[in-house]
Amino acid sequence: MDLLLTMADMSPQTEELYRKVKEKTALVIDQVSRVITPTALNLNAGDSLPVGYCYLKKGFIKLFNKNKLIRFYSDGDLLCVPQGFKVSNEFLSQILVFDFATWTQTMNTHAPLACAWGELETFTNQLHLELCSLFVKDDIVSTLKLKSFKAGDCIIREGEASHEIFHLIQGEAEVSSHNKKLATISANEIFGEMGYLTGEARHADVKATSDCLVNIIKKDDFLNLVNTKPRLAEELLQTLARRVAQGNSKILGKA
Repeated sequence: MDLLLTMADMSPQTEELYRKVKEKTALVIDQVSRVITPTALNLNAGDSLPVGYCYLKKGFIKLFNKNKLIRFYSDGDLLCVPQGFKVSNEFLSQILVFDFATWTQTMNTHAPLACAWGELETFTNQLHLELCSLFVKDDIVSTLKLKSFKAGDCIIREGEASHEIFHLIQGEAEVSSHNKKLATISANEIFGEMGYLTGEARHADVKATSDCLVNIIKKDDFLNLVNTKPRLAEELLQTLARRVAQGNSKILGKA
């Protein structure tokens, strides 16, 4: 049996998992149909799916989210369309519709059915996780290198080489030089960017004033992270603009 779940290439393991989902679905629908009488519908191209659990006896349906094609549904699939998702039925389809409330009540009162439904949900969730992994680009690497600091710990030392940018996830820190406080860093702020960009040694100490969680971004990871999270570049530019503005204010204040 040819399986078409998504436009991305599926591994043999994903294909096997999809087969298991279809097999489990057929068993559940057979058992549920003995207790609940579903509504049989023939959908024409362009027709919307009704609210409820829809079992696709025959047909081909596309599921979109934010105009992106997420997956296909074909013969033997059971679908419950989440809110905000768009379903496109492009061919004549035959479906069985099960009312949500009746379905839930049946599962609550029939333990064997509930067990079978639970097994199907487990396989379906695994399939969706596999599907999510297919949409993760190969060039995206994990650049989240978190490190925790206790209050009083030194995050950056003046004079150190500058190889990283720091993103404060939680907590608060203080910037100082020669025991003189220069600035306070709050959660969601970027720091250490000047030395990183210029290649010069660190010009100040940064010490945690509370328990802090910091994302340490290495040079090799920075460009890749900007590609996958463009907002980081915007945050960096905003930080630099604030630093320049603060510096200008101090100069003008002294003049």
